[in-house]
Amino acid sequence: MSDEAYKIAVCDRCFGTFEIKLEERKYEGSVVQQFFRCPGCGKEYTVIVTDKKLRDKIEKRRRLASMIRAYGKSMNEAALERKLRELDAMKRNIQKRAENLKERYVKEPDDGVWERRNDGQRTGD
Repeated sequence: MSDEAYKIAVCDRCFGTFEIKLEERKYEGSVVQQFFRCPGCGKEYTVIVTDKKLRDKIEKRRRLASMIRAYGKSMNEAALERKLRELDAMKRNIQKRAENLKERYVKEPDDGVWERRNDGQRTGD
C-alpha cells in the first residue's frame, strides 16, 4: 500500500472522504494534541496527545530502534533479545502515557462528536 493511501480518510459521521491534514492544538505547559478534522462536518480525530516527557520517550525509543536496525545483525542473540524486550517495554510505556494524556485532554462523548471544553479540553455537551 502506498503512502498516499494513508492520507485519505472517511468520516464516520458524514461519510465524506477527505485528505488528512494534521493540525496541532497546544494546552498548558508542553501538552500538544495532534488531530485532523473532516472538512465536511468538522468532526475531529485525535492522532495523539503528547507532553515533553512523552516526546522525549518517543525520541529515546526511536534512537534505540535505529541502533537495533544498524547493529542488530552484529549483536549476539542474547544482547539483541534484551534490546528488543527493552524496545517493547518502551512502546508499552509510551502507549500508556499517550492514552492517559488523551483521556485527560480529549474526551469523546456518546455520539462521537468531539468538542472543546472552556478550559481548552474537549468534551461533548
